[in-house]
Amino acid sequence: MVSINVGINGLGRIGKCVLLQLLEEETINVKALNIPGFKKESLQNYLSYDTNHGSKCKYNITCSLEENYITIGRHHIRLFDTYYANELEWKNEGITHVLDCTGVYLTSEKASQHDVDYVLMSAPPKDLGITPMFCPGVNDTDYAGERIVSVASCTTNCLAPFLKKLADKLEAVNFITVHAATSTQSLVDTSDQRKHRSIWNNMIPYTTGASKTIDYLIPQLQGKVKGTSLRVPISTVSMIDVNVTFKEPITKEELLAELQEDDVFKINDNETVSSDFMGTTSPSILDKPCTMQLTDNSIKTTLWYDNEWSFCAQMVRMLKKMHQTTSSKELSIVDVSLKDKTVFVRCDFNCPEDDYFRIMCALPTLNHILKQKPKKMILATHYGRPVNDNDYSTFCFIPILEKLLKQEVLFLKEGLTATEDLIKEPG
Repeated sequence: MVSINVGINGLGRIGKCVLLQLLEEETINVKALNIPGFKKESLQNYLSYDTNHGSKCKYNITCSLEENYITIGRHHIRLFDTYYANELEWKNEGITHVLDCTGVYLTSEKASQHDVDYVLMSAPPKDLGITPMFCPGVNDTDYAGERIVSVASCTTNCLAPFLKKLADKLEAVNFITVHAATSTQSLVDTSDQRKHRSIWNNMIPYTTGASKTIDYLIPQLQGKVKGTSLRVPISTVSMIDVNVTFKEPITKEELLAELQEDDVFKINDNETVSSDFMGTTSPSILDKPCTMQLTDNSIKTTLWYDNEWSFCAQMVRMLKKMHQTTSSKELSIVDVSLKDKTVFVRCDFNCPEDDYFRIMCALPTLNHILKQKPKKMILATHYGRPVNDNDYSTFCFIPILEKLLKQEVLFLKEGLTATEDLIKEPG
């Protein structure tokens, strides 16, 4: 199997957890990390120990600070230090996929600043509908090679796989996410807004965008899923208290018998508590003892998820899906980043006089290239069977192309042997 060369932008909670998981993957090479403002000398301790997940990094870590590299096991990793994505030289390290874990580049326009083939966002996009969103175990089979995608949120990755299994039978869903504290909470009161009150002394009502993202991921449930969130003073592992109403009567036993386990969805038979789910890789774990019948056609249950570790496992699954899909299909021009590149286009403009059908057919491709703002676009074609240099010169296409493309088109008199010799007259 061909390996994937990966870069990670940001090394906070999600960036760190996803890095530690990628180090274990035989088919993935971690080639670069961007950690703005981080002291490289502290990386060894930062990666070796973790309050939530213990000593997850079992490899010897060595730093070569003069050359801005760190070695972890078989991974020789370039260290970048910039707040600007357009300054990151991912491709110089052979990287094809970047996992953006900063929470900053959450639109396709912003994420396209990464000069790399594919970008995977670690949060729901702010331009949902433009940037596609995929959740393993829900709609990842719909991935068709899109360059910039999102893997939704940790809460969505817990709730959606469960609802997907039941979608055709559901009438309504309401839920509350009891979510572990994150870095967005304050340790002490910082304002009179409850979201800025001390997390270690309070349970804080919060919001969640999971209803909106599930509308996108599971269209047949659009408008049927409503929920809210509550932040609580623990460091990781969250749960969703969910009530599902079915179109037809169903018993708790029938529901549990119908649900099938897979890598993403599991059923827990034991009377466990939140810390028992630390480090789990399944993002949606149904608590069987907490499942109860409400009415003939409604059931309450609990779903557990490690909002750090299991969510990062979903990112790894989606990364593999992206690579599997794109490496097994024929790429088209829409799969390639052309910004600031010199693009050579082989055209077939060998048209009969006053018949520009072939040029018109090429226009969508040419306009797509120009829209990506390449450094230059060079077109090559032949015209007839010339006897000498001036017979059937392709210069005749210049005014036609200028009219159709609505911009100046220059002529390479000497072809590619002198690419700077651009003229406006035939010779």
